[in-house]
Amino acid sequence: MQSPYVWYSKNVPNDSPDLVHNTLALGTLHDIFQLQKTIGKELLTNIFIEKPLKIYRPSTLNFISKFILNYPHPIDASKYLKTTSRYIG
Repeated sequence: MQSPYVWYSKNVPNDSPDLVHNTLALGTLHDIFQLQKTIGKELLTNIFIEKPLKIYRPSTLNFISKFILNYPHPIDASKYLKTTSRYIG
């Protein structure tokens, strides 16, 4: 299911947070919808919200949260954007 240009290993479970975020941030629409079909929209949204990863650009984060996941609540962009500094502490 994983595209070779999105993920480097075939031995990763479909519900891995790394796989989910890499597919959302780097995959094609086909990859994203295939993942959504495989693990379900609810689990996909839960992984996206509960286990954030700082690999998104602002436009990608906006597109994923608003149009793909239809997430109605505000998202703390500092947890997702690779252009923001890390908070340690």
